[in-house]
Amino acid sequence: MILPNEILISILKELDKFGNLYSCLLVSHNLYYLTLPILYKAPLITSAKSLRIFINTITKKNCAINSFPFNCYIKELKPPSNYVEEVNLKYIPHRWLDVKTDHLLSILNACPNIHTLNLNTCKCLKDKTIRSIVKLYGLQFKALDISFCNSITDETIIDLAEHCPNLEELDLTGCELVTEKSISQIIKKCKRLKFLDITGCEETIGLNISKVGLNVFGIQYYP
Repeated sequence: MILPNEILISILKELDKFGNLYSCLLVSHNLYYLTLPILYKAPLITSAKSLRIFINTITKKNCAINSFPFNCYIKELKPPSNYVEEVNLKYIPHRWLDVKTDHLLSILNACPNIHTLNLNTCKCLKDKTIRSIVKLYGLQFKALDISFCNSITDETIIDLAEHCPNLEELDLTGCELVTEKSISQIIKKCKRLKFLDITGCEETIGLNISKVGLNVFGIQYYP
């Protein structure tokens, strides 16, 4: 009996929770086709080594496809980079030393559909880098975590307000240089914003939400 693709996809999603998906790529053409989008939607990156492997996979043309014996049957399949939607670097030990600007630019240049980006404590990413990224890719971002990136300033947050109109979640925890000036712009211009965390941003303590025209229902505010 051949299971419908809908059931196979449900099974593959369950396997994804246990990190057992990669071997499914080796089984058949159909399982490869069904597995690839699930495997790369939100890749698990837990070390500097896995980060390098991931970047190599998404930046080398047809890397994953050409490594399998049945690749002649799946030329129509998109490269892995096209399936990446969420990138979370917060599980990398020593990410404050190991995650560099080049890593982030390689990922964003290769993956056109990223909408969620977690850069928690990636302290090597300077204010200038984040500003450039926001200007280039801001339209696609829905969730952004730059918590404990200590170099982030008001200029970056103002750029976020200008270039990220679709932003729904923003975590600025521990960004001590951020002040009321830029947060008021975020609240005013990011109309879809539902979650904002400014814990530890001491220069925003006096922020009066009512005076900046907040009109987003359900926003969470942590002064």
